[in-house]
Amino acid sequence: QNMGGKKKGGKGGGAKKKKGGGEFDLDINESNQVLEAMKESLVAKLIHETDQADKCKAGENEKRFRELQLERKVKAEQKLQMDIISDMTRQYKSVEEELMDRINRLDRRKMENQEEIKNLEDRKKQYEDEIKDIKNKKQVKIDNLKKRIEEMSHDFSGMLKETLENMRDKIKSANEKWEQENDGAMLKRFEEYANPKAN
Repeated sequence: QNMGGKKKGGKGGGAKKKKGGGEFDLDINESNQVLEAMKESLVAKLIHETDQADKCKAGENEKRFRELQLERKVKAEQKLQMDIISDMTRQYKSVEEELMDRINRLDRRKMENQEEIKNLEDRKKQYEDEIKDIKNKKQVKIDNLKKRIEEMSHDFSGMLKETLENMRDKIKSANEKWEQENDGAMLKRFEEYANPKAN
């Protein structure tokens, strides 16, 4: 169907087409202008869509870039935490090893001290037993000596008493004899001493 139709008022009922014709009864220039306008519209639309696509792609790229930055930051934080944990673990193991070594040394020293203490206690008991034995022996000797001294003192006391009694008897006898023999002479001698001028 011809959208343009026939021109009214023409003679012979004939219809003449414009030069260049076309779907919209446009000439070549008009068709070119329409096509050019459509082209510009399509180009503008393409540019707009391309710009939108670029913006969308740029947004996606920026989002991806931020995601990558965040991922790197998270990995860096994780690495830092792992390094800190590793360092703390190393320090903990070092301190633990040092403490275990110190504990082992103290345990060994404790055992050595316990053995030394036991040896000292054994020696102490031995010395105490020896001292006790010596004291017992000394006490026996002292008791025997005391007994002997008491016996000797008793014997000596008896002998001394007897000797003193004998000496008293002898002295008494000698005094009586001396008094009898020398009584007159002694009196005379005392008188001479008392009266020296009488001579």
